[in-house]
Amino acid sequence: YMVKGVVTDYREIVEGQVYATLLANRHYWNQGLPHIEEITFINYSPKDALAALLEGRIDFVDSLIPKDTLKVEESPHSKVIKGRQDSTASSIYFNLMSPHTLPLRDLQVRKALNYAVNKEELLRYAFKGNAVKMKGILTERSGVDLSNTKTYEWNIPKARELLRDAGFENGFEMTVFYHYKDYLIARLLKRFYELLNIKMEMKPFHWEWMVRHILYPNVKKEYSWKDEKWWMIIYSEPNLLPEVMGFRLDTMYHCGAPWQIAPDYVMLRLDKMYRELLAVKDRHQRFEIYKRANEYIADQAMLLFTAAPLGLYGVNEELNFVPQVSQYLYLEYSSVTDEHWSVRKGNN
Repeated sequence: YMVKGVVTDYREIVEGQVYATLLANRHYWNQGLPHIEEITFINYSPKDALAALLEGRIDFVDSLIPKDTLKVEESPHSKVIKGRQDSTASSIYFNLMSPHTLPLRDLQVRKALNYAVNKEELLRYAFKGNAVKMKGILTERSGVDLSNTKTYEWNIPKARELLRDAGFENGFEMTVFYHYKDYLIARLLKRFYELLNIKMEMKPFHWEWMVRHILYPNVKKEYSWKDEKWWMIIYSEPNLLPEVMGFRLDTMYHCGAPWQIAPDYVMLRLDKMYRELLAVKDRHQRFEIYKRANEYIADQAMLLFTAAPLGLYGVNEELNFVPQVSQYLYLEYSSVTDEHWSVRKGNN
């Protein structure tokens, strides 16, 4: 594709405006591709993007919120397509680095927060069944042996006992940030934690905030974890890579990792596994390392383990779209039928 006109920062234009347009490159080396002549990217809020899809005004919405899937299926203009990820990962991070969140340094507190989560209710109400339970940071789709990975089944009495032993039987207050599509997850977690006398303040965030506060904070010289007051970040997403654990070890779970979110003393065992991984090419050996790493992460309750969502796409009824293993949009595999509005308009 070639860029047509000027690309505008989508954050600086009003809703409903086009911020980028691509034109098919007819001199592309692979003749016959791409199938779609012109693509426009429009700035919509999630709510208005859904409305435009249901009315047949746009062709594609990625990161569809599970609760909206029924509306999309019922519309004569749209359909739901589910992702084909081989393995998925849901990211609900604990802030183990900041002095403002010291209770989370206590393993018993982290375990209590996991035991308080009713995963069945999450699957039913937040994901509408479009997710699978996690064991550690992996699921059965990962291909890694999870038979010895600790699971945290819903157990409020156990959670209360752990908090009492940690000295927090009266609970505490924590601030939780959530991505807009994870609002229902946040609401359910707030309800679960009320049973432990934990008060949860909910704050929505945009992707840019996520990048600044968790993905790349350690690479900025002026950055300090002392400034971070968030306790948890909820950002559920389909995984982008076939080997989830390899990616996580490389980017998050070793000492000095660019996205390190736990102190070195917690990371030491994972750091050793990461060094092992760097010297291994054999797939069986890599997966054995992943197995041990996942068991340790689960034992240490380093994250809140809930459910891993499927990729959900809202697509125009006349659009042929085949999602890849990655959640990204591959236009090479997309085309329109003879009944699509753009084709009929051209015929007229």
